Amino acid sequence: MKNEMNKNIYQNNSRVQWGLNKKQIIDMFGISSTTFYRKRKSFSHPELSGYTANTSDNKLVYQGRICEDVFMLQRTPKDLNKLTKHIKFLTWNYFANITPKDADESTNEHLIQLVFEILKKLDKKIKLYYSIEPSYDSKSKINSFHTHFLVQSSLDITKDEIWCQIKQNDLLMEFLKPQCKSNTTFWWERYNYRDFEKLGIDYTQKMGEKFKMLG
Repeated sequence: MKNEMNKNIYQNNSRVQWGLNKKQIIDMFGISSTTFYRKRKSFSHPELSGYTANTSDNKLVYQGRICEDVFMLQRTPKDLNKLTKHIKFLTWNYFANITPKDADESTNEHLIQLVFEILKKLDKKIKLYYSIEPSYDSKSKINSFHTHFLVQSSLDITKDEIWCQIKQNDLLMEFLKPQCKSNTTFWWERYNYRDFEKLGIDYTQKMGEKFKMLG
C-alpha cells in the first residue's frame, strides 16, 4: 500500500514521503465526511503546512505519519464499524482471553464483565475491548464460546494478581476453574508491539460475533 501511494505523490516535496487521500482516511479511521472536513482544518496551521501534497491528477493527500494524530477519533465511537477501526490506533498493554467451559455467548458476556470489574479495582482508568468467538468441541459435540480481549492500563498487572481475585468469585471459578496445570481457561500477556504490531488486535477481532469496549 505504501509503495502504491508513493507513485502518486510528487517527489519534489521531500517532507511528504507518502500520503492518504480523503477516501482512505475516512475508511481507515472510521470517520464521517463531516468529521474529515472539520479535522482537515488542522492543516491550515503553519506547523502542519508541509504535511500535504498534490498527486499527479491534482488530488490532495495527507502525510500518513501525521494522519493518526489529526484524524483519529478522541472519543470511543458507539458505531460498531467505527469502533472496530478505532481500536487499531489505540495503544494496548495486555493481550488476553478467557475460555470458560461449556459457556454460551451471554455467559461469556457476563463473565468478561466480572473480569472487567476485577481489573477496575486495580486501575480505575482501565479500558477493555473484547470479542466473543464461537468454537466447537469435537469431543463433547458442544458448541461453546470464548472471549478474546485487549486491555489498556498504565499499571503493571500480572496474571497471578488477577487470578487471585478471580478465585474469590464463585461464578468465575465455576466456568474458569483450571482443567490442567497450565490454566488455559485464563490467558494474560503483555502486548508485544515489536512482534505483534497490530496483528494481535486483528486476531482479537478475527472471528468474533460480539464486540464491545468497556471503560
